[in-house]
Amino acid sequence: MRGMKVRTGMLLGNLIGAALFVIVAIVVLVSANTVSRSIDEIAASSRDLDTANELNDSVNEMVRAVRDYAIARDKSVLDAFEEGVRSFEAVSERAKEIPDPVLQGRMNELISLGRQYYGIGKEVIEIVDRGRPIEAAVPVIKKARPVFERMKPIMREFHERTDSVLKADEQAALSAARTLYTVLIAGVIVSIGLAVGGAVLISSWIAKGVKESTGAVSAATSEIASTVAEHERTASAQSASVTETAATMNELGVSSKKVSEQAESATEGAKHVMSLAEEGLKTVEQTIEGMATIKEKSGTIAGEILKLSEQTAQIGSIANLVTDISSQINMLALNAAVEAVRAGEHGKGFNVIAQEVRKLADQARKSAERVNGIVVDIQKATNAAIMATEEGTKTIEEGAKLAERTTEAFSGVNASITAAFDSFRQISLNIAQQAAAIKQVMEAVNAITAGSKETAAGIAQTKVGIDRINERARALNEMV
Repeated sequence: MRGMKVRTGMLLGNLIGAALFVIVAIVVLVSANTVSRSIDEIAASSRDLDTANELNDSVNEMVRAVRDYAIARDKSVLDAFEEGVRSFEAVSERAKEIPDPVLQGRMNELISLGRQYYGIGKEVIEIVDRGRPIEAAVPVIKKARPVFERMKPIMREFHERTDSVLKADEQAALSAARTLYTVLIAGVIVSIGLAVGGAVLISSWIAKGVKESTGAVSAATSEIASTVAEHERTASAQSASVTETAATMNELGVSSKKVSEQAESATEGAKHVMSLAEEGLKTVEQTIEGMATIKEKSGTIAGEILKLSEQTAQIGSIANLVTDISSQINMLALNAAVEAVRAGEHGKGFNVIAQEVRKLADQARKSAERVNGIVVDIQKATNAAIMATEEGTKTIEEGAKLAERTTEAFSGVNASITAAFDSFRQISLNIAQQAAAIKQVMEAVNAITAGSKETAAGIAQTKVGIDRINERARALNEMV
């Protein structure tokens, strides 16, 4: 009973009651069939007795009709005789349905005797019809009386046999009825006892099971309540952590936006520096072109320098000045290379170099003016000018070479600045992608925050439901 389910116990109790009901019903059905069969047999015996009485009545009717016709010779009496004959024949047909072989034999004897009397009656009617009524008494006395004498014991035996059968059937019916009554009373009493006992047993077992179940449910719900409370605290802590993470991600988004703006500004600065480097490269190229022109003109001047030999010494000093200027340009080229390296990080310093180049250009211009002044005197110093011209040509070639190297250096600077510009642009793109990723992370964190709040609300509702279950379990335990 301890491991049995409530539904199984109730089904078992119902099955016990149903089995008892089926047993009582079977006994009642058997007893009812016995009573019904006894009643049918009583009815059959009554019908058999009625058939014998009707047969006797029909024979008596024929006897009365023959007697009355012999006395009164009234033709209307013969109708009663014929009616008795028809009744006799009808009863004879029904007599064939008698199931008892003994009664059937006696009935056949009565029918045979009735047919004999029918023959005697016809003989008496014929004698009376011939006008000899006194002679008609002879067959009645000699033939009819023995027939009646034989019919009496047969009828008596038939009645006795029928009475005995009726009594036996009545006794069987009464016995079956008493059995049916006893079984019904006993079945009702036993059913009530078993029903009450089963109800008490099952109700006590169900109450015990319900108490145990409610106790288990109460303990389980208490554990669940404590677990839910712990989950609620965890969810609250998670919600706070997610909120703090969201705030941090917002700050990170703002910082990323600032970094992106600074990267764009650095990209613009690198772009500006690159444009300045291109302009400086163009300036150096123009300087090279100018030196080439000077070289060509120096060749022309060489033809004329013979006339300016007296100014060779002065041209030499001017050439020395040009050499110094070239040295300074070389130093500025080195400084430009250093500034190019620095330009890769900050993009500054190229303005200073440009100013120095302009100063040198001014000095070169002033020197050119001095050269122009001296050119007048060169006409007086042709011999010295020839040697100075040769040395000046060599110096111009070296300056051209230095200018070419400066051009190469500016080209390297330009390439470095271009690479730095590309790097800044790529950094800007990466920062923009990082900002987009941070935005997506912020959206996910916000979704997690909303989910945490919903989870906390669901846990609170679950806690309320568990409290209600505990209340229902306690109420059910008190009811049981």
